[in-house]
Amino acid sequence: QQAAGRRTYDAYCGRCHEPYSPSGKQGPSLQGVFEKPYLSISGLPANDERVGDIVKFGRSKMNGFGQVLNQQQVDGLLAYMHTL
Repeated sequence: QQAAGRRTYDAYCGRCHEPYSPSGKQGPSLQGVFEKPYLSISGLPANDERVGDIVKFGRSKMNGFGQVLNQQQVDGLLAYMHTL
């Protein structure tokens, strides 16, 4: 699941979110996104439900990917993001 999530990340998220460094990217780094109780920019709870909603529906400057990714891909992406 994590390997599939990494492929999804590379295909859709990596263009704006560097996994380990914010340099050179439009969006924030996603390293440690689940290590704190709240997301640093939005203040929303840092859990699978909220992050999954952001992936599917977007937020602020980020477009949603709910029309592109199925639930299995979102779940794999979240599993991968837990490793960052």
